[in-house]
Amino acid sequence: MLPNNHIAAIDMGTNTFHMLIAYVEGNRLVEIFRLRKWVNLAESGLEQIGNDSLERAWSALKEFKEHISLYKVDAVEAVATEAFRSAHNGMAFLNRVKKELGFEAKIISGDKEAELIYKGISLLRPGEEQKHSLIMDIGGGSTEFILYNQSGKVWSRSYKAGVTYLYNQFVTTDPLSIEEEESLVVYFRDQFSELLEVCSMQPVKELIGASGSFEVVEMMLGIEPSRSKVTCVEINHFNDQFNYLRKSKIQDRIDDPRIPENRARLIVVAYLLMKYIIDHVGLHSICISPYAMKEGIIREADYNLDKSKKII
Repeated sequence: MLPNNHIAAIDMGTNTFHMLIAYVEGNRLVEIFRLRKWVNLAESGLEQIGNDSLERAWSALKEFKEHISLYKVDAVEAVATEAFRSAHNGMAFLNRVKKELGFEAKIISGDKEAELIYKGISLLRPGEEQKHSLIMDIGGGSTEFILYNQSGKVWSRSYKAGVTYLYNQFVTTDPLSIEEEESLVVYFRDQFSELLEVCSMQPVKELIGASGSFEVVEMMLGIEPSRSKVTCVEINHFNDQFNYLRKSKIQDRIDDPRIPENRARLIVVAYLLMKYIIDHVGLHSICISPYAMKEGIIREADYNLDKSKKII
C-alpha cells in the first residue's frame, strides 16, 4: 500500500491567501494544518498590484513556507488566480516566490479554477441523480459557477465579477445607494445571461456557496462555520440578512460582532451578487461548503502523485 501523500495546497486569491496541509484517505481529506491570510491584492485595482499588497502577500507566503518546512510535506501545489491573471506585475512577484521561497506558483485560468473548486466541493457534496446543484465561489477578482449532478460536472464558467472588482468599479456611497445597486444589477444581467439560460434548462436543486463570503451567512445566524460538513440555510434567513445589510453603513458592519472586520467593506456587494443569483435561478435553499479550491488542489495533486509512484 502506498503511503499517504502529505500535500500543501496554496490558493493565492485576490482577497485572501489560503494554505491547507492535508492528505487523502479514501474519499475524505484529513487535515493537518490550515492558515488564512487577508492580502487584498486589488486594493489599488487589478491592473497592478500595489506595494502594500505585495508586502502582505510576501509576508503570508513566508509564513506558509515556515509551516511547509515544519510539516515536511511531500509536495507543494500553489495556484494564483484573477489578480495575477490581470496585473502587469504579477509574474515578477511569482518569479521571486520561486527563486527565494523555492516553490512554483502557477497562474491558472478561470476554467481551471472552476474545475478545482468542483473537485473540492464534490468530496463533501456528491451530486444527485436527476438533480443539479449550482456551486458559486465568490472571489475578490472573479466568481466561478459550476453546475453538476451525480454524473459529474455539467457546465462551468468564471466571470470577472469578484467582490473587490465590483466594489472598485461601482461603489462610492455608504450605505450603497439605490442608483449604484441598480448599476450592479445591470452588470449582473449582462454578465450572467448564459448562466441563467443554462440553469433554466436544468432542475437546479440548490445553491452551494464555497466558504468565503458565504461563511457570513452562517455567522449571522450564530452558526460556527464547519470545517468538515455542509451547512444549509433557508432562503428566508438569507433574505432577512440581505435586507439588514443593504441599509447598513461600513461602520455598522465593523461594529457587528457577527461579521469579520475584513469582510465589512465588501459583504454588501457579495450579498447583492448572491441575491441576484438566488432570485433569478429560483433557488429555495442555500448550502455553505467549507471545501473549495484548496481541497480540490489536494485531491488532484494526490491523484497525480499516486499515478507517478505507480509508474515508477
